[in-house]
Order: sequence, then structure tokens, then C-alpha cells
Amino acid sequence: MARLKWAVKAPPPAQIGLYVRDGEVYLVRPAKRDPTHRYAVHVGDIDRGNWGKRNHEYVPGLVHTLKEDERLTEAQVFAYGHDTGYCAWCGYELTNPLSIRRGIGPHCYQTIRKWLV
Repeated sequence: MARLKWAVKAPPPAQIGLYVRDGEVYLVRPAKRDPTHRYAVHVGDIDRGNWGKRNHEYVPGLVHTLKEDERLTEAQVFAYGHDTGYCAWCGYELTNPLSIRRGIGPHCYQTIRKWLV
């Protein structure tokens, strides 16, 4: 008897960056062990301004459902960090004046600038 193989191919993962869906902010980042693999974490609520601050929670499968039109622009990412004083990428408190203006710490800026929209 032949076996039927039912394979549902997942859509491609979202690009690296910050996304907003239904007021919730998600961060898509590369995996440390395999940079070609991406995953999404929930980082907070955009209306309450509590995203960042290192409260990231992994959301299984979300990376395959996020859409490009939900992705934040570079200006939106920088505005968040500037307004809150926390790095929009890693959630650490910003202390350097340039980092505060930019909204992203110096190490994170070097890491993510190639992925910003």
C-alpha cells in the first residue's frame, strides 16, 4: 500500500525587523546558531509604549504569518527608541546621546542597519 505524503509548505519567513499587528509589537530576528533561520518574539504593546525593556517572548510560527506592510519603517523604529529611551532592538536602556537620538544602541545599530527598511 502506497503512503500518501501530505506536506504543507510554510510560507517564507518574514524579513528581519520590527512588526506591528493589532497593536502588538513583534521582533523578527535571525537565530544565533543558524542565521538563515528566523524567529519572532513578542516585545510589547505599541499603545502602552511598553515594548522593548527586555520582555521578549517567543511566538511559535508567527514568523511565517507576518506581512511586509506590518513592518515598521526605519523612522518608526528610531522614533520609538527616542521616545522611550530604550533600544528598539534589544530593549536595553539608552544612555549615549547619539543612541537616544537614533533610538538604537551602537552595537544594535551596527547589527541591524542592513535590515532596516
